[in-house]
Amino acid sequence: MIFTNFYSRYLILLLTVTLFQCQGNQDNSKNMESMPEATVSSAPYGKTADGREVEEYTLTNVAGMEIKVITYGGIITSWTAPDKEGTYENIVLAYDNLEQYIVSNPYFGAIIGRYGNRIG
Repeated sequence: MIFTNFYSRYLILLLTVTLFQCQGNQDNSKNMESMPEATVSSAPYGKTADGREVEEYTLTNVAGMEIKVITYGGIITSWTAPDKEGTYENIVLAYDNLEQYIVSNPYFGAIIGRYGNRIG
C-alpha cells in the first residue's frame, strides 16, 4: 500500500491545490510581505515491517489550515480547520502512529482503500 513516487507527488500536488484554494478572506490592502506563506514540508513517519520508509507531508495555507498526509495509502492523519468562532481543530479520525494503521486499519482517512487497483 506504499505509494510510488509518482502517486505521492500527485497526491501532494492535489492536496496543495485544494488547500491553497481554501485561503479564506484576505484583505487585499495588506502588505504582501507581511502575509504568512503557504508551505509544504515532509518528515519521517515510520517504517513498515519490510523496512520501507513512510513519510508524512504537511501542507499549510496562508489562512492557517493544515493537512498532514502519509505515503502509506495516502492516509490523511490530520486536517485542522476553523470552526465558526475561528478556533482551529483537527477534523479527521486518525491513529497516533504507523504501527496502529498497519495492525488495525479501518481505512481512517485513506484515499485508497481495500479494493484500490482491484476493480476492473
